[in-house]
Amino acid sequence: MFQKELEKIQHEFSGGSAFQHVSEIARYHRIQASPGFREAANYVCSTLNSFGISAEVLSFPARSGVNWWCESSFSEWDCEDAELVLIDGDKKMRLCSYRENKLSLIQRSKPTHPDGIETEVVYVETGDEPNSYAGLDVKGKIVFSRGNPTSVAQLAVGKHGALGIILDNMTEIAPIRDRLDLPDARQYTSFWPVSEKDALGFGFVLSPRQGEMIRHRFSAGKEVKVCARVDSRFYDGEIEVVSACIPGATSEETVAMAHLCHPQPSANDNASGSGTLIETARVLNTLIRSGQLDKPLRTIRFLWVPEMTGSYAYLASAEKRIEEVVSAINLDMVGENQDLCKGPLVVEKPPRSTPGFGGYLAESILRYVAKQSPNLAGTFSYALFKWAVSPFSGGSDHCIWSDPSVGVACPMLIQWPDKFYHTSEDTIDKVDPNMLKIVGTITGTYLYFSADMTSAEASWLAKEMLSVFPIEIYDAVNCIVKTCDNPQKGARLLSKRVEFLKSRCIEDLKSLTKFLEPESMSESSLEQTIAFLESTSNHIRSAGLESLCAKYGLSHKDLLCEASLPSPDEWDLKAKAIVPKRLFRGPLSSRTKNLLTDESRENMSQIQTKWKNESAMFQYFVYWIDGNRSIFEIADLVEGEMGMRNTQALIEYAEVLRKAGLIETNPSVDSQM
Repeated sequence: MFQKELEKIQHEFSGGSAFQHVSEIARYHRIQASPGFREAANYVCSTLNSFGISAEVLSFPARSGVNWWCESSFSEWDCEDAELVLIDGDKKMRLCSYRENKLSLIQRSKPTHPDGIETEVVYVETGDEPNSYAGLDVKGKIVFSRGNPTSVAQLAVGKHGALGIILDNMTEIAPIRDRLDLPDARQYTSFWPVSEKDALGFGFVLSPRQGEMIRHRFSAGKEVKVCARVDSRFYDGEIEVVSACIPGATSEETVAMAHLCHPQPSANDNASGSGTLIETARVLNTLIRSGQLDKPLRTIRFLWVPEMTGSYAYLASAEKRIEEVVSAINLDMVGENQDLCKGPLVVEKPPRSTPGFGGYLAESILRYVAKQSPNLAGTFSYALFKWAVSPFSGGSDHCIWSDPSVGVACPMLIQWPDKFYHTSEDTIDKVDPNMLKIVGTITGTYLYFSADMTSAEASWLAKEMLSVFPIEIYDAVNCIVKTCDNPQKGARLLSKRVEFLKSRCIEDLKSLTKFLEPESMSESSLEQTIAFLESTSNHIRSAGLESLCAKYGLSHKDLLCEASLPSPDEWDLKAKAIVPKRLFRGPLSSRTKNLLTDESRENMSQIQTKWKNESAMFQYFVYWIDGNRSIFEIADLVEGEMGMRNTQALIEYAEVLRKAGLIETNPSVDSQM
């Protein structure tokens, strides 16, 4: 249904041109709310205008006291220079230079005295743990540590009087990155103060090799002394979002976004998404203007944003326009040379709490594009690149657009994992022009199909969704069979997952009704669709249960008898009586804490720590809150979506949200929580 349009887009799209855009964007130090980000935004805008595309830079205030839904703004920040020098008697060794490597400084560090600060370094291995400071005097000194930068700064600087911190963090990403795989790289690290008065000192980032050298000095009993200098400033400024559009025949829109931010060079993350989106806009504009593609029914809008913050700011300022958005797609880290970076191209589907067709459409296009090379007999075609389809995981702007309070089911195109993610080695040489073209082709096809979809296209897409559904449900069932360590729990979760996915597929199909002629979606056709889903679900469920029986040597009867739902405990009973209602729009963000009292922030941190292993549930939990469902019902939905259940954790998290003024619950149970 989209093949002709795809071929035209594929032919016109230049991977080399997209690569040049990526290379240009990677030159800028694109920290959110900074001069470098503004320069990159101006480059994007001027480039689009040169193509004859209507584009503008939207500005939002970067200062304390400005909020967009549950997101707080923050001051603009700039740094002229920073340096960390190791002093060893008469010898000096420069460890960090901001001019040489922007990631050697923790972004949003406070300035020091212009002449710098010369002081002792104290070694605190786990600096984000309070008991690590017992018996140590760090006041007026610098703490060398490893851990969450904000937590380390809060303890070392905020509580114990240190001047700043030095970290040698390098997040391990199994199975492709061990800590010492990139011995000379520096990890992207940032503080997130609202303004300078909230900033907790300064910080530097060492490479793993440098970190081990410093540890060796401490283990040898040597004093470690440094001179630290930071020339930075905080001030009231602006946050930019670049918006461009190709007009359609109606006011409805389909939207593509990419986050433009991150430190220099940050090529794949996310100069790749931004550069690909520039070329995608050019291609669609060229094809439509030349008459090779008809003018679409709906406007196609492109957005380049500071990650998360920009989506909040844009959506909060254009709430009326949200109702006009029929689809969206997010591009994040899409240009990887897979041989170097190791990750596949992934379509990450939206959360199941927001019904929509977007995930299925993106998957369908990816599957088509992946048929690159035929086998020897010409009986089958397959991809020459790695690819996958994933359920929702989060971590980028699609989280905001897909929130039920926004209501746009937004998939994401991403390459993950990435060996060089958030390091100084995320450089332009890791970007593959061919991958940019693949992603641009998928994106352009997705946008044009959504923008021009009528009843015929929607009917086809409904059938396509039904063809993909068995794959989705089979993969979920197969995963449970392979990973479960208890046959009864496995059987229960398997049945729940099957029923959940079936019910959500029905809701996703219903999202197409707005595009269909009334006669195309008759009651009988819907009944036939549901019957197909029921039959398919039952067959796959039965096959999964048989596999469990074979795995554990049980009979089908014994497995089902023992897999019955356990009797509700006190937390389940309590959860049935509590109905939460959200008092905010958009998902909760890390900067939501800026809007809370000190007590609420502390409560939030404590609940995240207490339920560290279950905390992934909390985002899904918030998505499902609608003011009608009880926490027990939401726990069922969360379990159906992600396979995890802990009713107690959800109740306690809800209570933290209630006390913070983020949700309300039915008055009769407030006193019981």
